[in-house]
Amino acid sequence: QLASGPMTYLLRALPPLRAALRGPHPLLPRLACVAAPVRSFTEGRTIRHAADDIPAAVHVNALVQSQSVAGSRQSRASRVQSLIDSIHRSPHDKYGYKTLAGVLGAADSVTLTDGRSLTKRGLFLEALLCDQADSDTYRYLALTLNEKELITLPDGREMDRRRLLLEAIMVDPSKSFAFSYLASTMRDDELVELPDGRGMTKRAILLEAIRLKSDNANALRGLAALMLDEDEITLPDGRTLGRVGLLSEAARSLPRPPAATINRDSHTVSRDAQTLSAASKTAALLDRIREDPHNSDHFKDLALMVKRSDVIALPDGRELSRAQLLIEALRLNPHSSHAYSNLSNTLSNSQTISLADGRVLGKKELCLEALRYDKNNAFAYDALSNIKGLKFVTLPDGRTLTQRQLMLEAIRCGPSLSSPYRNLAATLNEPISTIELPDGRQLNKQQLLVEALRFNPRSALSHVLLAASMARGQVVQLCDGRGMNARQLCLEAIAIESSVPQAYEQLAALIEDNESISLLDGRLMNRKSLYLEALRFRPNMANALYGLSCLLRDGETVTLHTGRAMGRQDLLLETLRLHPNHSTAFKSLGLLLPAGEKITLLDGRVMTRRDLFLESLRANPHASFSYTNLANTLRSREKVQLHNGRILDRGELALEALKYDTHNAYAYHILGTYISGTESVTLADGRTLDKRALFVAALQLDSHLAITYRQLAGLMADDETIVVLGKTLTRADVSIRAGSASVRYPFPEPAASPSPEVTPPEVASAEVTPSQVASSEVAPNPEVPAGSPASKS
Repeated sequence: QLASGPMTYLLRALPPLRAALRGPHPLLPRLACVAAPVRSFTEGRTIRHAADDIPAAVHVNALVQSQSVAGSRQSRASRVQSLIDSIHRSPHDKYGYKTLAGVLGAADSVTLTDGRSLTKRGLFLEALLCDQADSDTYRYLALTLNEKELITLPDGREMDRRRLLLEAIMVDPSKSFAFSYLASTMRDDELVELPDGRGMTKRAILLEAIRLKSDNANALRGLAALMLDEDEITLPDGRTLGRVGLLSEAARSLPRPPAATINRDSHTVSRDAQTLSAASKTAALLDRIREDPHNSDHFKDLALMVKRSDVIALPDGRELSRAQLLIEALRLNPHSSHAYSNLSNTLSNSQTISLADGRVLGKKELCLEALRYDKNNAFAYDALSNIKGLKFVTLPDGRTLTQRQLMLEAIRCGPSLSSPYRNLAATLNEPISTIELPDGRQLNKQQLLVEALRFNPRSALSHVLLAASMARGQVVQLCDGRGMNARQLCLEAIAIESSVPQAYEQLAALIEDNESISLLDGRLMNRKSLYLEALRFRPNMANALYGLSCLLRDGETVTLHTGRAMGRQDLLLETLRLHPNHSTAFKSLGLLLPAGEKITLLDGRVMTRRDLFLESLRANPHASFSYTNLANTLRSREKVQLHNGRILDRGELALEALKYDTHNAYAYHILGTYISGTESVTLADGRTLDKRALFVAALQLDSHLAITYRQLAGLMADDETIVVLGKTLTRADVSIRAGSASVRYPFPEPAASPSPEVTPPEVASAEVTPSQVASSEVAPNPEVPAGSPASKS
């Protein structure tokens, strides 16, 4: 009979079966898989099918009438009535409501046998009442709402379109269309937090949709809309496509003709023709567990397929998280080294976990157990080296290793593991310092980071760390042959992962105050917007707060993404709360504080201007400008005691400043006012300068110091000349410059670039101590102006 009329045969066979069963039956989904392809074949069409868009189980009348293609001979009215009858027979079956909703248009309504009149939206709500854990229903319901519309669910929660799609993803994070529709609710530069805690941009969400379903036409089209004609992007399956290529793939992925529509007015739901790679692996592992439930490796391997916040249902009905799967693996095999090391990666440094044998172990103990059973487990060494505050550890084989030695052991056992190279680079303070690897190579900080990128070229943080290690104008060659400067590395990091705050903060430190830079996603940002973006992803990023403070004028405020408005002083106080050893923040706050006043820090300490400069030097004894700032709080021969116990006067403080920075113009000026006209002073670099030479040295470094010109003019005779910056000046010329120079007393503080703050990925709370900022400036002592009789020796 199939040869003479396959569809006629099925249509005749199914109604009696429906009458006999009076409701859904496990056989019916299988018949659905047969009926629709056969029907398509008889009508000369090729239609794809997927569980993503058609319920796994449908009523017979829904199969025969509602899910039929346009060639069905039955009228729409009869299909609707048949579905109403089906709902009457099975009022608690969600598929009846969902299928009937699929038949209705957006403005249609239908009256059920119990007298209720329901729209398409109302039918989806009824389906949710039957099953609140149905991801597809949340997604279908979202498609009935406009952008700002809200809807109340049966459980009382009120949701908009985006929240419904997030709920769909929370219920089932493998649904590609939920991600692509979520992207359609976002602005191009917007970030949304997923239920699993990940913050993702529109581009990242579209890539996730494509990862889950490589022929998701909506996602391919959406990604193309974010690109310029000359752009290219690498998809999760490894393909590299341009804008035209994405649109071609989207057109090729569209069903011909569409086999089913969920929203006839706007959204055609295509069928999934592929089995996802990750889903296939997961299904295979579940099958292995069903066949051999006592094999530890099956549970260990399955744990790698489960996200940290997810659970998975096993064949025996248990629902286990990633950590619970690894605990089960250890129950079956207490000697599984990699199960211990993998389990350690599910814990923070302070967390512990209970094993099936009753032991309660923390991250360190799990790593040591891993090494007990495999002393070459590179992941265990790597995890141990990332434990904050761990200076050394004694291993089960009796060896005691430092943190750096643990990193070297990780490289020895796993030379293609990226993170040990990156972490090892963070232990080298000087750019020229090197370390010998187990293979005998001597690598410096930059070379280690290039090596980290060799083994993981998609590591955004490795790009940022490499950028932070580079001098301005330097170009470094990566292992793929590309030469990149620091800016390009930061831009690449943002393109790889747009939620890495260090990339924005580092990039802000690399551009000028009045400069804007175009990101690879097309966004145009200046220094202020880059710091704000960094703070959006990490509100407690001290250096980004400090960087913002350097960009504000007196009385100006900036509004953070949290809605909080902050001025310069607020930003500096918050910086010091988060980073109590931020030397430049103490210095900047001291320059901002008027002479004679006090300020209360957020930790309760009350400080004067002098106290703040002393704290700056405590945090960084090499901070040249903090010495000159401190010197200008002292009177003539007054002395001050530093935190290291040394007692210094103004001249000695200026000498210390020049010891650490010979380009500090203000230190020369202070020394010039400190000594008499007949005296000279020997600097740390061996130069001996008299009073006049000190003033000239100051002007050679900063030709805008009006007060220095005035001091120098006072030393010159009327017919005397002096050379400054290659120009020969008379006493009259010097006096004129004293009146016209742009910087008079007191000196203003120019905006300074903060040091980049880079947090290693494995130690989330670590911060790099800021280095000295060469563009910082000093203000002379307002109480005793430099050059007054009281300031001279």
